[in-house]
Amino acid sequence: MTNTLFEIVLMLAALVGAVRLFGHRDRPGLDFACAALLIVVPAAFFGAIRYGGYPTHLVVLANETISLMAMILGPSWTIAAIVILLRGQPGRMALGVLWLLPAIIVPLAVAEATAPVGDIYAQMASLVMLVLMLAAGIVIAIRGSVAAGAGFIVGAAGYAGAALASMGFYGLSASTSMDVFHIGLAIWAAGLAYGALATDAVKRRDEAHSV
Repeated sequence: MTNTLFEIVLMLAALVGAVRLFGHRDRPGLDFACAALLIVVPAAFFGAIRYGGYPTHLVVLANETISLMAMILGPSWTIAAIVILLRGQPGRMALGVLWLLPAIIVPLAVAEATAPVGDIYAQMASLVMLVLMLAAGIVIAIRGSVAAGAGFIVGAAGYAGAALASMGFYGLSASTSMDVFHIGLAIWAAGLAYGALATDAVKRRDEAHSV
């Protein structure tokens, strides 16, 4: 039952964050952050149904497939969001690559013959995302927005905790590890949304002062 509860917590955290970011999707980087959270919502939704007592074949398939997509797309688009927030909007070609490259990896991860490619990509993307979130949090805090920096740092800590739980690092039961995993991802979702919005607010303030 707790698995279902924390799936719902994750779904709501990602959904609320995505909705808030969607309202500012015209701002550089926030569309990527919105997409990174939005892909988590259906994965958590089907997970809640699955662990809520309805593990039908279609529900399990949807949960596992969309979760795999989220493992690839979420970190990739988070990386894009942070890079754009810190360095500014790139050209159209670069934007296209940032959107499409991880999407191209998804079918490779789903296909049995090329699944290792997806696994390796997901692990590398997650590691790069964690480093970037921590670095961005420190840089943004130094620049004067401690709250925005803290959002990214707390989000990175949540994701790292989720990753460790998925590897059995804490020595907990499978069910409890799953709960810790979902709690960590919910913290990541909240931290990403808050950090991105707070960073953009600082940028808008600076833009207004420079006019």
